[in-house]
Amino acid sequence: GAWGAAFDAFGRDMAEEGPLLVVAIGPQDKPLGDLKPPANAVCMPVIPQVDILKAGVDVFLMNGGQNSMMEALTSAVPLVV
Repeated sequence: GAWGAAFDAFGRDMAEEGPLLVVAIGPQDKPLGDLKPPANAVCMPVIPQVDILKAGVDVFLMNGGQNSMMEALTSAVPLVV
């Protein structure tokens, strides 16, 4: 799935290595299934997305939803859709 591919590409064994991955996984039960997030990932049901984007991020990997797209563009954050 998409999270597995992102974790494979950007995940690291140690939290201090690689990029910090901040992942909104939603409120459902076991949203990642059996997938174990890497050490450099923070996965939460909800994140303060606008605040994080305004604070500054290197890139926003997202699903292409209009709200997230507009929030990223307003904050001048590069997108990967």
